[in-house]
Amino acid sequence: MIGVNYDDTNRLRRIALLSFGWATAVVLGAGLGGGALLAFRTRRRIATLSATMKLVGAGQLGTRLPVSARQDDLDVLATEVNVSLKQLEASVAAMKQVTTDIAHDLKTPIGRLCLTLEDAIDKSGSDTAARLRLEGALAEVLQISSTFEALLRISQIEAGARRGRFGLVSLELLLGEMYEIHEPIADEAGKQLSLLPGGDRGGSEVWGDEDLLRQMCANLIANAIRHTQKGAIIRLASGCHQGRPFLMVADNGPGIPEAERTKVFKRFYRLEKSRTTEGTGLGLSLVKAVADLHGGHVILTDRAPGLAVRVVFPTKLHA
Repeated sequence: MIGVNYDDTNRLRRIALLSFGWATAVVLGAGLGGGALLAFRTRRRIATLSATMKLVGAGQLGTRLPVSARQDDLDVLATEVNVSLKQLEASVAAMKQVTTDIAHDLKTPIGRLCLTLEDAIDKSGSDTAARLRLEGALAEVLQISSTFEALLRISQIEAGARRGRFGLVSLELLLGEMYEIHEPIADEAGKQLSLLPGGDRGGSEVWGDEDLLRQMCANLIANAIRHTQKGAIIRLASGCHQGRPFLMVADNGPGIPEAERTKVFKRFYRLEKSRTTEGTGLGLSLVKAVADLHGGHVILTDRAPGLAVRVVFPTKLHA
């Protein structure tokens, strides 16, 4: 009988298995932890890039993607996108400048043409046919003039040229004034204009340009009067919701389809059903420009039937 002692071999086997087990656990834990950390950082960077691109899609072409010092694949892609955004911003700015220059250069000759047509109407005498044609031509020229004036006004607002005229403005008093002006116009058009009492008098004050806010309200009310049927009810309201002042123009007309609500703020964009009515397609563009200048935003809500246009302003009451 020959006996062999395997205690040392078994102990060595247990030590090797235990060492390999702990080593595998440490490597696996470190790998999973490192992978999770890397995935979290990558997803956070992608979320930041996505949020930035949403701002660009909303029209803020001056926004740029963040680029880190690592210069990895995402940074290279962000750099290329930033170059493209810079070129796009320059192209859009040049196009806007050309539009503004054309509107400015044509303003004087159009004004002279209006004066010439008015003089021709005065001298047309008893020729009724000639007078009607001249009056029609004058109306068309005045429409062109109003379009150019709206383009110039929007360009000035987008450039922030009116910030020096900011002051404390009561939305409630402003809507009351606009109601007094437009109520007879709505009544003549066969529509009812009403002013709802303000909910929070102190909270309906904003820091802004009173003339621009007045023009914005006039555009909203004029759109509601122009694009609703006879007998429509148009309501004006102002107040404060969750600490943010707002004004609202609501009606029970045909409204705007949900798919079109982001497009109506573009210059010269008009709904198919609105092409037979008067207007330049710049009314809501001006409204959005004024709201953006004041740090607010425009919300279009379906009233089924009808449309509610709410302009919400920031809580900050000073520059």
